[in-house]
Amino acid sequence: MSMNSLLNGLGLGNREKVYVSVTQSTGMEVFQVDEKSGHITKYANKHLAYDDSTKEITDLEKFRETFLELLTELGIKPNCNVVLNLPTVLLGTRELPTMLEDPAIGQSVLAEIESSYVFSRYTPIFDWKDFNTGKNAGMRNIFYCALQDNIISKITELLKEVGAKIIDIQTSYTTILIGLARTTLIEKQLQPEETWNLMIVNNGGYAIFAMNADKIVDFVQEDMPLMEERADDIYNAIASTAELTLLGFPAKSLVIVSESDMVSAEELATSLTSSGSLSYQDVVFIDDNLYRKDEFLPLAPTVDPKYKLKPSLKTLGMLQGQKYPVIAKFDFLKVTPKANYDNEIVRFNIGDHIFEITPNSAKLYSIIF
Repeated sequence: MSMNSLLNGLGLGNREKVYVSVTQSTGMEVFQVDEKSGHITKYANKHLAYDDSTKEITDLEKFRETFLELLTELGIKPNCNVVLNLPTVLLGTRELPTMLEDPAIGQSVLAEIESSYVFSRYTPIFDWKDFNTGKNAGMRNIFYCALQDNIISKITELLKEVGAKIIDIQTSYTTILIGLARTTLIEKQLQPEETWNLMIVNNGGYAIFAMNADKIVDFVQEDMPLMEERADDIYNAIASTAELTLLGFPAKSLVIVSESDMVSAEELATSLTSSGSLSYQDVVFIDDNLYRKDEFLPLAPTVDPKYKLKPSLKTLGMLQGQKYPVIAKFDFLKVTPKANYDNEIVRFNIGDHIFEITPNSAKLYSIIF
């Protein structure tokens, strides 16, 4: 047996990359990609409960169980590298003076995050970006995104227990935005100087992005957990609150994405524009839910046909590649404690003997031999 074979048998060789996305409507999606073509080659999904009021996965032990079940279905070993996408918990914007240095901006953003109801109970991990779209001279337009530290730490530990390692963390609003840009659905909106609004609706409420081509200019998030009630009540409730925000974001076109099975993007578009207060040259409605009729991008023949309409826009937005625009990307791993895999002891049997070795030692032996 060669040393490389031994390392692979112990799960210490090259790790497969696996994409894992958790969303309110779809549950958990697990998939793999041909990095050269960008095509999804393996895909499976399963229900995973998510609490829209507390903005967290209802049962994290169920997260691990579902992850392992989907890996088994796809024939993927658990000792893999994971790109993780989670529902956006908090995304916000602040306009701050350009004279502020980065540490001061971080403190200002943290104070804003901690004032939200979710992070009054949980410690946040967050990142912020300067989008250079300040509307006033001498000001910077800062966008920030936050997740619950305890949730990320627990998921990291649960994955570590089965041999998986998180290598990237992404969030749903930004992956939807990037996913749209990788389809032909918003080609017109991405043209230079084209003004447009993007409205994303899920079971927890909605978010509205004011866009100029591929640049985010402004943003509003409205928490409004949708309840199982009369459809007219849901559409009227969303339209009545969103109309004022949209009036404050003048644009040529409106793009509506619905992730909620309770909301048809087309019906919502009608509700928003029927009063005549909002007028657009173009309205695009996109269903990423049970109303969806077409796949966003063709899948490889290796994907089970029963999943043809399942891969969400977020799956497309998670993919890497220079040929795709990256409109927004936050780095949560730079502030998240990294699980240390390098000196964790691995035990294995050869005949009647039990051997112990760490990944660092195994890598050293592979170089020597």
